[in-house]
Amino acid sequence: MDIKLLEKLKLDLKEAINKKDVAKIEEISKILNISEEQKRYFDKGLTGYSSIDEPWMRNYQPGAREIAESIDRTKSISDTIIDKFDEQKEIPALKYFNSTLSRDDFKLLIEKWAKAFREIGVEADEVVPIYGTFFPDVCAMILALNQIGAVSYSLKLTETKEDFERETSESKVAIVYDGMWNNVKDVFSDDRFKYVISVSAADGVLPPLKQVVKFKSHLEAVKNKSKMPSSKKFLHSKDMMEMADAYSGKYKEEFKKERTAFITSSSGSTIDGQVKGIMTTNEAAVTQLGKCVAAEMPFNYGENVLTNMPPTASTALFCLYLLPLYKGMTIIDDPRLNENTFYSQVLHYKPQVAIMTGSFWKKFFSQLKEDAQKKGIPNLDFLRFPGIGGEGITPRELESMDQILKFCGSPVSIFNGYGMSEFFSIYSVDKEDVKSKRNRLKPTISVGLPLPNVRAGIFDEKGNELGYNERGELYMGDDTVVMKGYYNKPELTAEALQDDWLHTGDMAEIDEEGYLYVYGRKKDKTTLVNGKEVYLFDIANKIREDTNILDVVVFSVPLVDKTNALLAHIIFEPNFYGDKNNELESIDKYLEASFEGNVKIDGYKEHEKAFTISPTTAKMDRNSMYHDRDNYVKVIDGKEYRVDLQETEFGAVKEMAKKEEKVLKKRM
Repeated sequence: MDIKLLEKLKLDLKEAINKKDVAKIEEISKILNISEEQKRYFDKGLTGYSSIDEPWMRNYQPGAREIAESIDRTKSISDTIIDKFDEQKEIPALKYFNSTLSRDDFKLLIEKWAKAFREIGVEADEVVPIYGTFFPDVCAMILALNQIGAVSYSLKLTETKEDFERETSESKVAIVYDGMWNNVKDVFSDDRFKYVISVSAADGVLPPLKQVVKFKSHLEAVKNKSKMPSSKKFLHSKDMMEMADAYSGKYKEEFKKERTAFITSSSGSTIDGQVKGIMTTNEAAVTQLGKCVAAEMPFNYGENVLTNMPPTASTALFCLYLLPLYKGMTIIDDPRLNENTFYSQVLHYKPQVAIMTGSFWKKFFSQLKEDAQKKGIPNLDFLRFPGIGGEGITPRELESMDQILKFCGSPVSIFNGYGMSEFFSIYSVDKEDVKSKRNRLKPTISVGLPLPNVRAGIFDEKGNELGYNERGELYMGDDTVVMKGYYNKPELTAEALQDDWLHTGDMAEIDEEGYLYVYGRKKDKTTLVNGKEVYLFDIANKIREDTNILDVVVFSVPLVDKTNALLAHIIFEPNFYGDKNNELESIDKYLEASFEGNVKIDGYKEHEKAFTISPTTAKMDRNSMYHDRDNYVKVIDGKEYRVDLQETEFGAVKEMAKKEEKVLKKRM
């Protein structure tokens, strides 16, 4: 059936339910093949289709639709934000260690960078790659490029040389943090780049911190920063400021519909995933501001937001930069992205908004518990929006975090959210006043309510929309916010954008309150020995039902015999003091009963307190865990075996031997 006809039938059903037209309801229900489960929602005035009912809207303020739509979409995102500065003069724009930048000073810095870019010949719609993290100059550069109609492309911090070359193939000017020059010098030294602009971590840091500030994360320490070449092609930020003073022409570009404003990178959590630059228009960025205002997200005027993630993904660019500036907040710019530093950053700066991945928050609460025992209970009464995005946590972990927050005086519990760079960050987010409506019995946590005026639907493999609490692929819809496309990748764009929907590739459910529950990637599944497919997150969720297991991730590795080896990375609960081998064997028996003997874990690997975290994505390092093929444990009848996977040109081979034995049994 034609997609437009289907949508019309769903709308007709909604109207028939509102009018209580029983005959019409029955007629349309038969055509749409509505399940008995869906029919039970008719008495509530719901069709059972989330894309039509939009049940999340009942949880928002009156007039939320109109508020979301009232924002002016005929201005660039930079003008939309800068025009608010006159109303926010008393609020600093940015704090960077011991220096503070007022909104007037920040506006002037943006203007100077815009003029400097014009002086070196940057044109409208030109793509300018940025390799590095947020520093004050980078903050200004991003809006300055937007002012002149150019496009900033924040490159992923870990890419192959081939990726860098492909993603920057059309660029003539590049920006790089000088401490990371070695990572890109082979590409940025190419003759096709007319200019390479360097920024330093020490720029903007007033004495005495200029001599002592260090970045002990994946960025090299400032004192060990690499030396960039010295020539007319390589310009420092100070050189650019001199050029700005020399420029006397018009620098600002007129607004143009559907102009690309930013290119951000996909988050990088997909195993061996392809680098994808996501193009976002000015209208999309501005519309997201309107939606967040309508959703009453607690980004409050005069308060602070901790900005420590690089602008590579849209979460950092939008949630930790654009939205706070628009809302009259001060950015606490401390780009030391490190799981240990994050804890000290939050306690030192006391930001009202702190958004980070689940992995970092796990480390935060672990340290918090240690400090509470040794030094006394830390005071967290300053928090207004401690948010988890990028990756989730387990329901048990969420409950524990909320209890600790309350114990430490926080007036709010954890906010969960979900988004994609393809939707320019936020798609759904928790609301503090309705968190009690979340279904806590599901094996995964809720990631909140879709924003006002977005479309959301759960669809099966054939493209049929499913009802409430039915799991399928999440489709996103919005005429303005959905990405313009993947940069220079029309085939991938066509695959993701179909029938006015963005196909997310994530398996999810929506309940009748409008809460969204995301399980994992659609392609994260394995084929069992009986030929059936099962999602790896379903296996992991079964293992998590063992209360002695804090967390687990399951991977499927193809073997040369066309079967798959299942490898599980696990973390035991900290208070578990039993026999771990017995526990692993009991898990095997539970999986055998749960999956009728078709799911067998080939090997387990224990992690002491947390999974390895990628220094560039701040998420669990799924890539390194997947490619870790040695020294797994398997327990059979109380005996412990070592399991390794050896790579051959035809695929992996599983090798298994009793501990301390050299005789190997090979499965070919």
